[in-house]
Amino acid sequence: MFINRTLKGCYSSKLWSSAIPLKTKTFNNSIPNSMTCTSSISSHNNNPMPIYDITRKSPPSFLQLVNLRNFSVTPQKKDVPLDDLNKLKKLREEEPRWYHPSPTERMENPAYTYLKNHPEYQRLFFQHEIYSKLMTEDGRLTSEGEQQVNPAVKAFIDLCNSQPDELITDSKYEPIFADLISQTSQLTDVELLLVYFNFRRFSKRPKGKDKDYKKIWQPLDDLCLLRIQQQAWNLEFMFNLADLIYSVGLSTESKFHWELVKKLYRRVDNLSKEEFIRMMFCFGGVKSLPDTLSIYNIEYNLPKFIDELTSEEVAVISVGLLRTKTCVQNKDVLRKMLQIVTQDAQRIPSPSVSAVCKAIIISKTITIEEDIYEFLEAFVPEISRLDIHACASLMLMGLNTRVKHEILCTEMLNKLGGKVDMIRSKDLEYICNTLASFNIECDEFFGEIVEDLRKRTVSMSTKVFSSVHGRSFINILVNLCMRNIYPQDLISLALSDDFLGYTFGRSMYTYTQEVLYLDICSGIEAVNYSGPRLSDKYRGFLTKKNMLWIADEEKVSSSEYQKIARFMLAVCDNSLGGPEFCHICNIVPPFRTIGVVYCLRESDSKPVPVPENFTTIDDFIIKYIPEPEKDETDDNKIQFHAFVLFPGSQATVTTSEPMGMAVMHCRQMQKLGFHIHPIYLGHTVTNPTEMKKFVSEVLGTPIPEEPKIE
Repeated sequence: MFINRTLKGCYSSKLWSSAIPLKTKTFNNSIPNSMTCTSSISSHNNNPMPIYDITRKSPPSFLQLVNLRNFSVTPQKKDVPLDDLNKLKKLREEEPRWYHPSPTERMENPAYTYLKNHPEYQRLFFQHEIYSKLMTEDGRLTSEGEQQVNPAVKAFIDLCNSQPDELITDSKYEPIFADLISQTSQLTDVELLLVYFNFRRFSKRPKGKDKDYKKIWQPLDDLCLLRIQQQAWNLEFMFNLADLIYSVGLSTESKFHWELVKKLYRRVDNLSKEEFIRMMFCFGGVKSLPDTLSIYNIEYNLPKFIDELTSEEVAVISVGLLRTKTCVQNKDVLRKMLQIVTQDAQRIPSPSVSAVCKAIIISKTITIEEDIYEFLEAFVPEISRLDIHACASLMLMGLNTRVKHEILCTEMLNKLGGKVDMIRSKDLEYICNTLASFNIECDEFFGEIVEDLRKRTVSMSTKVFSSVHGRSFINILVNLCMRNIYPQDLISLALSDDFLGYTFGRSMYTYTQEVLYLDICSGIEAVNYSGPRLSDKYRGFLTKKNMLWIADEEKVSSSEYQKIARFMLAVCDNSLGGPEFCHICNIVPPFRTIGVVYCLRESDSKPVPVPENFTTIDDFIIKYIPEPEKDETDDNKIQFHAFVLFPGSQATVTTSEPMGMAVMHCRQMQKLGFHIHPIYLGHTVTNPTEMKKFVSEVLGTPIPEEPKIE
């Protein structure tokens, strides 16, 4: 018997084993008999050679005597209190800010506080005590400092400490900065530190990309870049300078900081544990890594220190990985990171929890689901202590790894009851997505969300509402659709031309898949909905863009999912009696699943050919069941059935339950008139033999013999 290449490839075990669910003693992982889809709703040690020397008749000054090779400071505290990690009373918190920090920035604060105050790391951060002879704790120059520093630096420091109401780029301060810039090449290394230290004393300054502000700090940065290229500084001094640059928010823009990151990366094999952790903190400041820097060196060196790390140090590493969007593929490293944080769950602060969760999300988590479950289990008692963003990150971690922890979700509902108006829209999106995807009973909570959104739409104009909630609003409504909740007034707003225009612009090329989901779901399930819908042009374009196109049978290279779908079609073909009795298609194309449709006569359940007016429907069109012919009698009425193939990602790892999107997809296909038989790869079936057995049991036919592969 001839078997084409597509079917022949289906007998590879790799296609079926990739989705096999987790099997451990921790979980009840028995596969349900029927997975129904119903829902109740260098270290360079030479002394630096300063270009500018202070020469006076007085004895050698502090600036001349300071030895940059010995930057370590005798620690004043042996233990760092936990409260310091949460309260953030140190210098960076006191820095004047006229904008709220983003959640990503918040993740750095506990890490920064811990490292700056820990005895082992103090030498790698700027410590005021070293320069106490030159300036006071608030940055003002002492009498000795006034005598020794460059007059241009003194004028700049006096200006910064006066904390005027104008921006640092105000034209009235131009003479002071012009004098400082003209003296840049003559500044000593310590004077550079003093200048950067006092930058943050200025009460108002724009962001680093501001062109006028850039004219002030860029000459200083160019001098730092020149000296690092001349190898004039040792590693500790560069870390101290990087600390000050970070504290004024210039890490991303600074060329010196970028050069330091590349220098550290090239020497990563020779770094101590403290220097390695400090490097990871620097990674958090650059937000991205050059294409020439492979993360392999980082991942290779992590195991050397992993057993010595504390939960705070794991959080620092997580921030660096997250900000640079770096994926860790070493499962042992990920497992150890989770175990360290799990053991310290009672004291780790909220921003660190968020950082660890998101670092795990972007990494390869296959085979460590048991550790993720234990991690979530450890934080169940801590839900009341953690802030909402950390709780949302925990739920998002469970969702992205498909590790369902129902108790954690229940605790979250108890925490958030009556507080929907206090939740950030992005966090609310994460929470709704998790609850809906795991089919958690939360109708009351979703009702609160609907009422809160209605209040906000009344109190804001469409433009303001779009700027505040934007795409999260669309995504939240799609999550409500998973639970069969369709607030028609909110859907009308979301699909209106004004809201879509403010949120995505006037081009359909920028519309997300969720816009299409909302439109399709409203058309199928919201029977009484009469509000705005996408035009046929927009709907057709978005469907073609987002759907899973079925590969041709003759195509040599196709995805594993496509091969298994073709195998399912071949099994149905053999069982039903010929190719005219079954048809492979996307029933609801945007949902990216492939189904095999077949028809049975109602009177005797015998297979009949699939009607031609159904098989000729375009691939990107929703497959509505055609109207019965006029001469059709009760004896020849037919029923439409479908085997729908879901990837393993549409079932939870721990319980093998269908995810919310699969539940909604099956529910909508049933409303279209199909009798659905869902197949979840790795759960319902795990190999070709089980596929044949499942199809034969549904059809009531003998299991076909194994085809001979020639």
